[in-house]
Amino acid sequence: MLPVKKSMNCLRRHPLFSLLITLFLLVAVIIPQRDFFLTLYANHNALPLLSDFYSRTLFEGDLPGSGDFVVLGLMIALLGYFRCCLGPPTRRSVAWRPALGFAVFAGLTSAVTFVHTSKWAIGRARPSEVFRHHLAYSDWFSFGSHFISEGRYRGSFPSGHTIEALLPILLAYALAGNPAHSSRTRFLGLLCGIFAVLNALTMAVARSMALSHWLSDGLLGLLTAWILIHISYFWILRVPEQDKLSRETSLQPALPACWELLLGLWTMGLGCGIMLILLGIHALLRHENFAYSLLLPAGVFSGYFCLRQSCRLYGKFRSRIAYPL
Repeated sequence: MLPVKKSMNCLRRHPLFSLLITLFLLVAVIIPQRDFFLTLYANHNALPLLSDFYSRTLFEGDLPGSGDFVVLGLMIALLGYFRCCLGPPTRRSVAWRPALGFAVFAGLTSAVTFVHTSKWAIGRARPSEVFRHHLAYSDWFSFGSHFISEGRYRGSFPSGHTIEALLPILLAYALAGNPAHSSRTRFLGLLCGIFAVLNALTMAVARSMALSHWLSDGLLGLLTAWILIHISYFWILRVPEQDKLSRETSLQPALPACWELLLGLWTMGLGCGIMLILLGIHALLRHENFAYSLLLPAGVFSGYFCLRQSCRLYGKFRSRIAYPL
């Protein structure tokens, strides 16, 4: 009973987390029955200016799009993170380090590891491929038409653009998630969070209008990434506790430089291991060449190795937070 009581108390202390889990379960259950027709409806009622603005990017030689500002913000955060990690420690760098480390780790985990490993592992066909090239439709939770034997492909689930549009919520957590911050700072964080969610929802609809993604790719991708970000802030990196430690002692946990980035990279390795396991299972179900089924044991070994390394690094962090001296 103790673990159950502890879990219930945790959910009561984090109503937003409880709401996110509830929304994810509702959308995951309801949307497969309507995903095909909702996406088709969005396409038939498309707003060209909206879908174009949410699809283009400076990095592909187009006019500025909605995602460019998010990418620029992440680049600034990354530069600030390296300054805090590698430069001489100052009161400001010590104070900003927990939030910037969170932005790097959570951004890497949600927008890179989750997105790209899921795209390759699931291999869901995009709406344009289903409607124009007659590939088979599949639900978000099942293996799709694509497999690595065909070469490079761009899986539909989840929507990377939608998760990228959500990333301003990292700033919202940094400002509003810490009870030690002033009410004005937390209110600014709340406004930033509202903008991030509305921006991501608009992106999900715009990508469906353009037949680049099913509606479930955007909605479930958004909710999953948000859950990962919330867990990273409160339970993995424990940013409020780090911030309290730096305020009270002017110390940072005695860990390797850029340890949040290292933890994110080991987590990425774990995600790649899980991806290889799923690809190996998919190969067996498709009766592919036996060589592809060897991805399964390769994923087990590589995933286990990365899990061990990430647990070792994270264990050092937990011990330094509990016993900073």
